[in-house]
Amino acid sequence: MRLDLQKGTIGAVRLGGSAADIKAEFGPGEVIDPEAPALNDPEKFDTGGEDEYGPFGVTWTAPGAPVRFHRYPDKDFTLVNGKIISIEATGSGAVTAEGVRIGDSLDDVRTVYPDMECFTQNEDTEYREYPACLGHAGSRYNVWFGGDPIRNITLATATLD
Repeated sequence: MRLDLQKGTIGAVRLGGSAADIKAEFGPGEVIDPEAPALNDPEKFDTGGEDEYGPFGVTWTAPGAPVRFHRYPDKDFTLVNGKIISIEATGSGAVTAEGVRIGDSLDDVRTVYPDMECFTQNEDTEYREYPACLGHAGSRYNVWFGGDPIRNITLATATLD
């Protein structure tokens, strides 16, 4: 599945799109309502990314806004106020338009996107540490590559941490 960092898309689904766009491209998926689990911070939902080397959370700027998550075996979408704010790809077929794919090394990220900041996620915390790169990759969107080899590529209009 192709991720276009410039256009903010995975396949035909774009950041800012709707649940109907996701369903039309990928089928119904699993829809998760974050009101069901207890949330410690109403502006943040733990994406579970530590297991998939993704960003630990997605932060948005609309406290109290309706949030939904559409999950698939190889990708997740976060929607706030009915609009897609993040796309998280974890499947082996995920590849950026510039050719960086799940399974490549973070050295490939540094070569293709030299302005990305690479670091150790969760350093000096109780959570498992892993390498990641975060930045814009020449895009107006926030971009995350997690793991080495890469196991997660996330594209978002929201802040990733």
